[in-house]
Amino acid sequence: MRNLLAADFARLWRSKSLWISAGFLAIFSARIVLNLWEEARDYDLHASLESRFFTYALLIGLLIAVICPLLLGPEHTAGLRNKTVLGYSRAAVYLSALLTCAAASIILCASAILPGLAIGILLSSGFKMPVPLAVLMILGTLLLSLVWSALFTLIPMLIPNRAVTSTAAILLSLGLLLWGMNCNGMLEQPPTTQAYTITVNGEATPADPVPNPDYLSEGPVREMVQFQADCLPGGQAYQYWVANTERLPRKMAASAVLFVGIGAAGLLFFRRRDLK
Repeated sequence: MRNLLAADFARLWRSKSLWISAGFLAIFSARIVLNLWEEARDYDLHASLESRFFTYALLIGLLIAVICPLLLGPEHTAGLRNKTVLGYSRAAVYLSALLTCAAASIILCASAILPGLAIGILLSSGFKMPVPLAVLMILGTLLLSLVWSALFTLIPMLIPNRAVTSTAAILLSLGLLLWGMNCNGMLEQPPTTQAYTITVNGEATPADPVPNPDYLSEGPVREMVQFQADCLPGGQAYQYWVANTERLPRKMAASAVLFVGIGAAGLLFFRRRDLK
């Protein structure tokens, strides 16, 4: 196992795509925080750092969907078969790949978090939310990145076609993000909407609010949509982006369960994969 990890991490450190993505995230995070500071300075606003700081949570899933298949690309069939011939168990091979992708996801998150924190603390007063809560939010995004890494380790380790794995990972990441945004959008619908009446002069005047047909009232349907928004990685990414701190323990617990569950499922299926 140690030799496998050493070889996988050596490939990780040599990955140009990883370091290019990390550099992009660092510049992106720094620019986002600088924009916030410039807007506050020019318009005499008191914007909070958390209103922009967690924007990277939306991008992490897409970047990991690109990085993990590239990291594991050389492992398809022949490389995996050679490792098992050398005496390594399938569990060790899969766990080494999972830990390598998990390390890549942590590097990507750190490349966004550290510049944003440094510039945000230097140029502004930092977070307006309590510091322990901000720390939990950052830890939550790290857990979320591990879920993405587990998901995008499973796909290339089970599908031998490189082009298919890369395409499937990107499409799945986009699909989960769009579904998460849709779930949160449904939950954010107000119970009523403002109605207007048109006068004889053609002017619109406010009228009594009317019930919103898109509002989800309390009940099983709303609870199901809330569960998906809190527990699926796409819904969590959106909530971290908008700095939604509600149900944070639930989101972090869901990420931990998903990481372990997806990792275990991937290992189970990988043991049954035909490497011949």
